[in-house]
Amino acid sequence: MKDFIKCTNCGFIGLVTMGTEICPNCKISGVLAWVDEKHQEVSNTIWFEVFESFEDTGTRTLETFDTIQEAKAYRDYLIDSGKYQKENVLIDIWENVNNPKRVADVTT
Repeated sequence: MKDFIKCTNCGFIGLVTMGTEICPNCKISGVLAWVDEKHQEVSNTIWFEVFESFEDTGTRTLETFDTIQEAKAYRDYLIDSGKYQKENVLIDIWENVNNPKRVADVTT
């Protein structure tokens, strides 16, 4: 198991060794928070799904990524291309390849 954290300083989101106090990206101590209180620890396998949200039909997956940086870059590309509005392109975080479950969403 790993701690599933986000950095309140640089925005890093990812898995770290349980009990880690220093952000692996910006190297600042005391700036880590849980991505989701309900899922503080997760397995070593997570992925990020970029999808378009339709209020009337649910969601449609556009692409999946191994890192939050790749997912955010793809989301920004879709928005910048003018094909999608910002509020309609979202990122979900998933865990467990054999029995997938949604862990959290990324709103920024």
